[in-house]
Amino acid sequence: MITYSGRHLLWETILMFLGGNHSRRQMNAETLRPGFHRTLTDLAGTDEAAAACPDTCHWLLAKLPPSELVDFNARLMRRLFRMRCLESFRFGKEWLVAVDGTWLRTYKRQHCPRCLHQKQPDGSTIWFQAILEAKLVSANGMSISLASVSIENAEEEYEKQDCELKAFSRLAEKLKALYPKLPICILGDSLYACAPVIRICEAMHWSYIITFKEGRTPALWVRAVAAAANRSELVVSPNPNSAVNKRRLIRRFLRNHRPLRHLRITSRPQPCSDVCRKSLTINARNLRTAV
Repeated sequence: MITYSGRHLLWETILMFLGGNHSRRQMNAETLRPGFHRTLTDLAGTDEAAAACPDTCHWLLAKLPPSELVDFNARLMRRLFRMRCLESFRFGKEWLVAVDGTWLRTYKRQHCPRCLHQKQPDGSTIWFQAILEAKLVSANGMSISLASVSIENAEEEYEKQDCELKAFSRLAEKLKALYPKLPICILGDSLYACAPVIRICEAMHWSYIITFKEGRTPALWVRAVAAAANRSELVVSPNPNSAVNKRRLIRRFLRNHRPLRHLRITSRPQPCSDVCRKSLTINARNLRTAV
């Protein structure tokens, strides 16, 4: 009988996902390939005589509290930052961190008291579980999870459901606790273009790039377009109502008004840094893809 360490089992699980194995049976065949056992023990720093059966890894993950794996991910990221392995991902002096909500599971009926629910156009109701995720993103398409929090209702009675904006404050506190000195630039879609989110970012001393879209804050949109249109140096296109021209007007307004200097509008890719010259487009579609 072989006694396996937690390091051995966790590294084998990581290799299963890195190798794109879709089932434990497929992973079991991989463990028998020449060189797999040596690679596994070198990574884990252990000396087991053979690779563990994937069912053993499944048993460990079923018994292990999720908080243990979350802490492992944070320790891993702090190690990568200290080793300066992610320097090419910097946006100037900061790292870009995209924040967005993700649905994990959906149900036709209520799964638990904390499940969120949503009315559909046909009158039916779906129940779902969701999380708010913060990922470090780069111009080459790579994204790495930094932290996440559950979006869930309270077990007792509530007036309004939990949502991304409520979860953002919890996520910000968690990010600050895990990476207290990390210079961060938050990326958010138009949902986050509101005062509470901006106040949290400024309290945490984070920069932010938030999509500002017509309809999110109608009064501010009208004010921005009117102020930018009154500037004599602005070249107005033949169609002043076109989406491209509106983005140009908003960019000009925000660039010249100090109270909103951190709220940026991007309609085409911007350079990330001198080291990383590829482009990154910040918009709602890219945020959903990255996260």
